Amino acid sequence: MTNTALSDTALVGAILADQAGAKELAWVRFQPTVRRVLRRFGSRFMDEDDVTQEVFFTFFRKLDKLRDPTALHAFVIAITVRTAKHHAKRGYQRWYIEQPVAPDLLGDEVECLDDLHARHELTRVEDLLRTARPRDRAAFVLRVVAGMTAKEVARTLGISIATAVRSTSRAQAHIKCRAQRDLFLTAYV
Repeated sequence: MTNTALSDTALVGAILADQAGAKELAWVRFQPTVRRVLRRFGSRFMDEDDVTQEVFFTFFRKLDKLRDPTALHAFVIAITVRTAKHHAKRGYQRWYIEQPVAPDLLGDEVECLDDLHARHELTRVEDLLRTARPRDRAAFVLRVVAGMTAKEVARTLGISIATAVRSTSRAQAHIKCRAQRDLFLTAYV
């Protein structure tokens, strides 16, 4: 199967019918989205490659439960968010038991930025985001970083639209409140 212009509905049918190349096409189509969500979710305690593979394993295993094939994109993102939350929590628990060292003593992950101050500020914002509730953080990342609508966030997380809006607002307020108390971030608030 080489037709990358295949609709989501046709792709779901091809995967469920076990057509040759259908799973590879799904990997090519959705792997960049999965990796982008995982990077934005941001956890020091999970390996992106491993979690990406687990997302696709879960995706192929649960695809027959998808009721609306036109919602394939949201289905993939929902699996990605749930898997990332699980791995981040489990990884942090494992790290906490094995390494009794403060999290801020870990090496700086942000290597793409040349400016030392910008790297430091980005790390501080990521740390603030990690202190938010998991659902609030997921809603914030999907809404603000990934640019989804409130309806898409709600569908992805399996919550109501009002809850998605509240969760996003709560995460924004949480980050703003903590950033105002951070000497390095007060200029950006």
